Amino acid sequence: AHNSPFIEEEAAHAGFLFGLGLQGHLPRLPMIKSWDFLSPQKVMSLIATLLGLAAGSIGSMDSHIFKALCMHIPFLRPNPQLQNLSGASPSTTLAADSVEIPSPAIAAAMVGLGLLFRGSGDRRMVEMLINELSTQPSFRALKDNESYALATGMGLGLISLGKGDAIPGLTDLRI
Repeated sequence: AHNSPFIEEEAAHAGFLFGLGLQGHLPRLPMIKSWDFLSPQKVMSLIATLLGLAAGSIGSMDSHIFKALCMHIPFLRPNPQLQNLSGASPSTTLAADSVEIPSPAIAAAMVGLGLLFRGSGDRRMVEMLINELSTQPSFRALKDNESYALATGMGLGLISLGKGDAIPGLTDLRI
């Protein structure tokens, strides 16, 4: 099968972005520049940017990168119904369902969470990922439930990487 020049160009661009992230350069860009690469229309570039940002800041728990990842994970996106309870007008709230995020990008963001929180044992993240793993697939509006579950498990494993039973405050979760 022959790929179109557009697909090959996007793949090359995505590989370059991911390489920048692995070397730690992508997280050093001003965040406004990184947002340029987070378009759901260019899935390969989106995945490379999410993973590159997280890999370039591995274990840092950087709040800006965390927010970028959250915008690509359905259960971490802002809920418009809750925002409207605060009295804000509907035009000023960010609708969580306004942009459809491709399933591979959601999976990449879940792995990115694990990279960003690698080895931290962060209880809030661990609880959220365990909750996602225990949610029935029928409640998730995703096309690729298996890849989502795998990516969630990878994220959970990275967060608790190397900790074993030594994570204080997580013994009650029995992970």
